Amino acid sequence: MKKENEFKPVPNPIEQILDENCVDNIILMDKENKPIEFEQIALISLDDSDYYYAMLFPVTKIEGVNEDEEGDTLFVLGIDTEKSTYWQETNQSVINKVIDAYEKLLQEGEGGNK
Repeated sequence: MKKENEFKPVPNPIEQILDENCVDNIILMDKENKPIEFEQIALISLDDSDYYYAMLFPVTKIEGVNEDEEGDTLFVLGIDTEKSTYWQETNQSVINKVIDAYEKLLQEGEGGNK
């Protein structure tokens, strides 16, 4: 018999992010072990890095986190597939490279090579 307050297991976020067929939102745990749901925007591989970078938007507003002009909060998650670890990328240089690579992919998808 299932209890009402029984927790549902959280899927492995690395497996979800790397699975190109996964359309589910990504669940990450905050510092207080509370789940935060994210929509995955893209998975980026940079030429000068051994890591992958996932671009994520939180599904709901996160208190204490600043939004940009459009009201969005972008999280860039670094992923080391060899060690099966991930982290919130905070190096602005890396974040800018990830955003630039994403914008380039969008332009190529629209048929432009700018």
